[in-house]
Amino acid sequence: MPRYISPEEFKNLVEEQCQFLQTDYGCSLKKINDWKYTVENMTTRVLFLIEGDALTVGIEAIGEGANQLLRKNIIPSGTEVFVICECLDRELHYEIALIGKDRWIHNIPIEIENRTRLLRKYCTKMLQGDFSEWPGIEKCLSEKRRRLRSPLQN
Repeated sequence: MPRYISPEEFKNLVEEQCQFLQTDYGCSLKKINDWKYTVENMTTRVLFLIEGDALTVGIEAIGEGANQLLRKNIIPSGTEVFVICECLDRELHYEIALIGKDRWIHNIPIEIENRTRLLRKYCTKMLQGDFSEWPGIEKCLSEKRRRLRSPLQN
């Protein structure tokens, strides 16, 4: 696990940054293990996960939010917050804060703060259970995958 952040520090960061989710959106914080937390309400789940030295913050539809997508023939899935935000704002270019000279190591405290800021700015509808923007996000993600598979054709 990360060499420069302890499980206790990670827990404190998640609790601090997710306070607005609990207060404004009725979410509850759940510890899955030392390196994985979820914050969810009846329609939306936000995941905070450290694997190796990398942080993932994802959002997904659950409950009625998932049913809303299924009615549109969209299979609900979790997606990284910064990827969603880049799809919602094509001018946004998110860069991960890194530390370390010889290899990539995410700066977890800064990343949690940055991604929480993105949640506040771009994901309010989803946090309220409105996934009406998801079809456009899915289309954007398909375009990104297609560009990654054939970079010479672009």
